[in-house]
Amino acid sequence: KIFVGRMSAVCLCLLSILIPSLVHSLANTSCDCCHTWHNVSAAKGHWQVTISSVYEGSHFWNSTTCKQMEEAPHAQFNLSSSDIMTYGFQTTDDDTFDVVYTVMIIRTGLEGEKPNYSMNPYNVDNFETNQRKLLINSVGCIFVVSAAGAAQPDIRSNVYNGAMCWWDRVPGIGENFYVDYAFPP
Repeated sequence: KIFVGRMSAVCLCLLSILIPSLVHSLANTSCDCCHTWHNVSAAKGHWQVTISSVYEGSHFWNSTTCKQMEEAPHAQFNLSSSDIMTYGFQTTDDDTFDVVYTVMIIRTGLEGEKPNYSMNPYNVDNFETNQRKLLINSVGCIFVVSAAGAAQPDIRSNVYNGAMCWWDRVPGIGENFYVDYAFPP
């Protein structure tokens, strides 16, 4: 199991290096809403992706429909190893390069399992009896996304509980985000 898990992560990483134009083929180039386009991929398992604006205005778009994603309170979508999801990032007119947003990816199921998309990492019910609710106790990644300047992404990967998280840059298009988890789950 360890070998298979590592090989799937290695294969996904190699594909991201060898085929950087893949993001261009998935991005909706006829949709002129967005500054950059980003793929989110999983080597295995089921995941919930939450995209949140942290500083300055940001809007996120569904590449398939060319419509802005619902942001109440966060843009969210489900992800599995059989899909590559693509979203667009749009700044507002008064933004500077101080824009910061996060891409949080939490595992909701192992490969072959039915995913539990009803998980809510923001649940603070019974806070007095469960102090850990504000901590990440699931396998996941949080990417803090910003830029030092034009075409200079500044992305920090935060890894939780055995997740494997990485990203790569596709010049002129955007960045791709990848997740996996190590065996044993």
